[in-house]
Parts: sequence; structure tokens; C-alpha cells
Amino acid sequence: MTDNTGITGGQVTAARAVSIVFHPLIVPTYVAALILFGGHTIWSIFLPLHTRIVLVWYVLVATAIIPLAVMPILKSAKLIESYSLITARDRVIPMLFMAVCYMSAMFVLSDKAGVDAARRFFLGPAIIMVLLTVITSRWKISTHTTAPGAAAALFLAITNAGYGVMTGGVLFTIVIAGLLGSARIATGQHTLSQVTVGFLLGFFVMLLSLIF
Repeated sequence: MTDNTGITGGQVTAARAVSIVFHPLIVPTYVAALILFGGHTIWSIFLPLHTRIVLVWYVLVATAIIPLAVMPILKSAKLIESYSLITARDRVIPMLFMAVCYMSAMFVLSDKAGVDAARRFFLGPAIIMVLLTVITSRWKISTHTTAPGAAAALFLAITNAGYGVMTGGVLFTIVIAGLLGSARIATGQHTLSQVTVGFLLGFFVMLLSLIF
């Protein structure tokens, strides 16, 4: 069965599944795991296994579990109308809270991962969340494609700086961004321009934060 866009119910289900699996809240954890376990990087080589596990778990808690746990509080306080964050008003406070989570994680993890490594991983996303908060109040930019855009920039910077070889990670995140963009368009959540600008914003803001 198809809708008026020619997309079948199965395709819509698959698109929604892709959006959930690669939700912006969980992407940072995937990225941390790839850097610490899947990539040939200085962190995967020299950091003890226990430290790497702790780091991945902390990223999961700081960037996914805590933000999700705060959502019911925001809803009960009527600061958001729904968990789906469809309206611009609903997105403002959760996005700003995410920026605070990233900055907090940067300072906490400086002891275990090193100040430079923590800054590289968290500063860019914190800036991105602030920019998304401003942009989304006027235009529904895609946060789903922003996440892989930032990840691609991080992997590219790690490779160029000689901290590891993550060219495979760059290609993988570009493919994921394509899948996410297609999924968001297929479900009617975003337009082509919104998913494209989302990816480019994530990529270039993250890249600039790493350079400076």
C-alpha cells in the first residue's frame, strides 16, 4: 500500500527505524565507540580497556540517558508540549540542555581522556546545539543529519592530525547521513534542503571547532 507520494508502508517503517537507530542522542555514543574500539587511534591503542569502557558509558549517560530522563520533567513543567519535539518552541529548552550536557561532559572527561581529546569531542557539538536552537526557531533544520556531519568532520580531523586512521569512519558517516536524510524526507519530517544544510552545519562547525 502506498500514500500519495508513492512511498509504501514498509518503506515508511524502514525510514522510521533508521531515524531511531541513528537518533542524534545515540550517535555520540557510536562515535566514541568507533574511536575507542573500532578505529586504529592513539586512544584505542594506549588507553586501558577499563578506561575506554568507562568513557563510552559516560558518553552514553551524558548525551543520551540524562537528556531522555529530563524530558518527563520538562513535559510535567509544561516547558514542552510533546516528546516528539515537533514545534520550534518544544526544541529550544531540550537543545540548550543538550549543549550544557556536552560542556559538562567535556570538563568531567578531561581527567580520563585528556583535556585536548575531551575538548575535541564535546566542544563542537555544544556549539552546534546552540546554533541549532537559534536556527530551529525560524526554520526546521534536520538535527538527524547534523550528527553524522559532525562525526564525519571529527573522523577526518583525527586522520589528518595523525591521531589514527579513520577514513572508513568518514565514508560510513556519509552513507549514514544519506540514509538518514532519505528517511527524514520519506517520513515527511524534512525537505532536501533541511537535511543537506543540517549535514553541512554539523560538518563545518565541528571542523572549525577542531581547527581552533
